[in-house]
Amino acid sequence: MTATALTPAQLAHGLRIFTEGAFELDEAARARLTKALASGEHISSFLLEGVVEKQADAANWRQLINRLDKGEDVIEAVTTIRRMLTKKLLEYGESTSTSAIANDMNRQEREAARRFLDRTGGLI
Repeated sequence: MTATALTPAQLAHGLRIFTEGAFELDEAARARLTKALASGEHISSFLLEGVVEKQADAANWRQLINRLDKGEDVIEAVTTIRRMLTKKLLEYGESTSTSAIANDMNRQEREAARRFLDRTGGLI
């Protein structure tokens, strides 16, 4: 049995569906934080970490959707973002800010880049 290649339109549609999931996870993490802030609950590092992680994931997928919405070819869009993220991972090391939060945000951005590269690796 051989696999059938997806058309660019099918690939773009599938990526949009996947991206919606990333956006929903980002929104849910933000909603949990907003609820905790509004109710006066204790804000834990786990709550903040969840927002930072999902925000970083969604940012890469948002870049992809923005490119597709502007009419860029799906393969070109994925390839361009993959190149940008690879360059970022190879050229920039870990953050050395005095802020632990800033360091974690940078770490989450790197991890999100790795996840994006992993999830899109077989597409091009």
